[in-house]
Amino acid sequence: MKYFVEAHTILKNKSGVGWFTHGLVKGMQAELAANDSIRLITHPSEPMDVADLLVHKQTLDQPIDWMPARLYHALKFRNAMPPLDAFFGKGIYIFPNFIRWPLLRSPAIIVVHDLSMFDVPEYSAPKNLEFMTKHLPSSIAKSSMIVAVSECTKKTLCEKFDVDPEKVIVAHLAAEDDQYHRTDQEIAEAKIKYGIFGKYLFFVSTLEPRKNVDGIVNAYCALPKKIRDEYTLVLAGGRGWRDETIRETIHQAQLAGEKIITTGYIDIDDKPALLSGAAALVFPSHYEGFGLPVLESMSCGTPVITADNSSLREVGGDAVLYVDSTNQKQLTDTIVQLLGDKKLQEKLIAAGYKQAKKFTWSKCAKKVLEGIEKLKIAP
Repeated sequence: MKYFVEAHTILKNKSGVGWFTHGLVKGMQAELAANDSIRLITHPSEPMDVADLLVHKQTLDQPIDWMPARLYHALKFRNAMPPLDAFFGKGIYIFPNFIRWPLLRSPAIIVVHDLSMFDVPEYSAPKNLEFMTKHLPSSIAKSSMIVAVSECTKKTLCEKFDVDPEKVIVAHLAAEDDQYHRTDQEIAEAKIKYGIFGKYLFFVSTLEPRKNVDGIVNAYCALPKKIRDEYTLVLAGGRGWRDETIRETIHQAQLAGEKIITTGYIDIDDKPALLSGAAALVFPSHYEGFGLPVLESMSCGTPVITADNSSLREVGGDAVLYVDSTNQKQLTDTIVQLLGDKKLQEKLIAAGYKQAKKFTWSKCAKKVLEGIEKLKIAP
């Protein structure tokens, strides 16, 4: 069997989609039969980070090197690419970034990571909402199988798009602890690099309304002065859409003397160290399709405070503290509770390691391959 994986999200600084794509391929590699192959669809103009995947002898680079970069990007962002199987041949085509690209005679599998643009459109960028509204329904209809990264996403998918649940399989992301936990030396070096001194609370994701960043800042500013003097709030992540209010909230808090650091994008290799060194991850998002930072933090042995909504309880289980994302006082009180209770911290760390071990890329890949077999998907 030839598996073609559209791989343009596997970049050095991966998003959640990129981590899923990389992890899925890694997991599939261990399950391939002798005559199987995985072909990564790439383009020479994109800064791909697939070298470790291509070490596997049954994984090949399948570049779209016959199309100029400007044309490639123009067609990709309009979902108007020519049929890929006309150039690369028949196989099972996997599109990990929501949208099915055109095909002539090959089955397609798409991966849906979240449906925030339909569940909570007020938190979606207008252009993304417009693109998804236009292209996602047809991608769903034309795909032989849909992979949802959480039961929450599957539920929304089936309800809003009238999809047969048998057509949707759930395959979680992973963050295996041997890849994430870092030494004290590595933590110290990362802290110096980003200007972090002493103890800190950590948030990592795009700074956008859905992530409730202003709620985190306000909750931090409401902490007792003794705690604010002892702990810095570190906000790691690039700018998102409609971030003007967020940036103004942060700026005003900094002007008032609050110890808040914004790092911008952090190097992907630094994230495990910064997570490992944090007193806690504070991640009270209003909505998540999965919630990878929660899983990553548990793998690092870092206690987590997150929101009791969407998929987050599915990821955190009984190993994290939950709050109402709209209740700032509850978030403040929960931070105080966690920082003041050493036994609670130790309990969450132990439970977090145990919870994180439930999620592996091997399980993810097996779920996808079992779905292919169950639905009898073949070129």
